[in-house]
Amino acid sequence: MNLIQTNQTSNLINSQLDPKSRTWVEISKSAILHNIKQFKLVIGPNIQLAIVAKSNAYGHGLEQIAQIAQESEDANWVCIFSLYEGIVARNSGFKKNILVLGHVDLDPELAIINSIDLTVYDFEFIQKLNDLGKKLNIPAFIHIKIDTGLSRLGIFPEEALELIKKTHNLPFIKIRGIFSHFAESDAKDQNFTHKQVTKFTCLLNELKKLKIHIPFIHCSNTTGIVRFSSCHFTMSRTGGGTYGLYKSNEINELGQKKHLINLKLALTWKAKIMQIKELPAGSYVSYARTFVTYRKTKIALIPIGYWDGYNRQLSNKGSVYIKGIPAPVIGRVCMNVIIVDITEIQNVTLNDEAILVGNLPGINPDDIAQLTGSINYEATTRINPTIPRIII
Repeated sequence: MNLIQTNQTSNLINSQLDPKSRTWVEISKSAILHNIKQFKLVIGPNIQLAIVAKSNAYGHGLEQIAQIAQESEDANWVCIFSLYEGIVARNSGFKKNILVLGHVDLDPELAIINSIDLTVYDFEFIQKLNDLGKKLNIPAFIHIKIDTGLSRLGIFPEEALELIKKTHNLPFIKIRGIFSHFAESDAKDQNFTHKQVTKFTCLLNELKKLKIHIPFIHCSNTTGIVRFSSCHFTMSRTGGGTYGLYKSNEINELGQKKHLINLKLALTWKAKIMQIKELPAGSYVSYARTFVTYRKTKIALIPIGYWDGYNRQLSNKGSVYIKGIPAPVIGRVCMNVIIVDITEIQNVTLNDEAILVGNLPGINPDDIAQLTGSINYEATTRINPTIPRIII
């Protein structure tokens, strides 16, 4: 097949491919906007709100969330992990501020040209950015990451002051932000978080003495916004909360007490049934024969599996919803298929929709996290990014 034929085939496939032909993810625009509004009401009008959209926006679709954040009057920033993600957000039409929280995986010139702020903690890299800024005659925007106890990216507070003083004098560097990240803001014991805050605020006080002004100071994540009003500073970041995901029931309850009421789950993952058949009693189901039918059983095959991000730990204990009724997953989750028992569900037909993840008992991210021994974030971030995300 020559190149022209290949392109024609590709165009034909793309023109005929229905995003709902096999499996898709629905993202509720109203839920996202509602959740953003709730956090903005908590931090107040004078503090900037950053939407953390790393890892394909926690599985919700980076381009889709950037589009919604662009429309929101309450969202000022989008934070992502890599420069590549920043370029994707910018190319999707997001015109507000973008901060790369992690890896600069592309030429940093692209960050400068596209007005994307970079996280820094190393003076050699800062000098490189200054040289690029000089070449382009455009300043590089940076946020300095302080490691106050997470032991992840960042410079230690005792080393940061000297770095900031040297950086402050570079002509093509603009220090737009300084920030840290909590290690356990959702823990009942808040002592370690308070130690982190103390380290961070001591550094801020030293900068104040030197009359070094940095406009965007941020430390709070979703839990921090709910729990520590003294840490809102001039900017706050909300990750899981944007999507209606709290890290714990305790924080959910605390949020409700503080009038962060009824955060709405934004994601629903669906798929269409590909086959229906009846098995006699005593039939083995899926690999390794981990399930055997004890009665005549009607099953539905759904064309998703662990390749798509459906956790293999849900074998023989997960469920999906068909016609509003839960159908248990039986047998091992396969690479591309799961098998569910629909014996108790009437009038199921080929191509009926099955809800895999959504705001229903047993299949919401919190329940899936309990079943798999994980966290609710993983239930959404693991959904394969090639699966269409549809804003509804």
